[in-house]
Amino acid sequence: MFRITVDKNGLQGFTDDAQQALLKEYEGAVLQAFLDLRAETPIDEGTASEGWRVVLPTEVDAVARLFNDVPYIGILNEGHSTQAPAYFIEQVLVRNGFRLGSRR
Repeated sequence: MFRITVDKNGLQGFTDDAQQALLKEYEGAVLQAFLDLRAETPIDEGTASEGWRVVLPTEVDAVARLFNDVPYIGILNEGHSTQAPAYFIEQVLVRNGFRLGSRR
């Protein structure tokens, strides 16, 4: 006869490793979106492109933040520049695998 008893403590290492792998994947996707946003933001003097900031998540269920405080980034996103299509921000995020919800 052969018996194995597995409790949640026996699986803790596995779940910890899986959580870390998922967090790294999430961070990678957020960083790629950040880089793509910087690359696709229209450039006159470079202020809007350099205005992108990222706050990475510290846990798998945490929220990452991509933001740009340049006052006219919304105008650029609406298609004011011929260098980028209207709603280029949303297009970058969707292309990087993010689903868009309502704006806050």
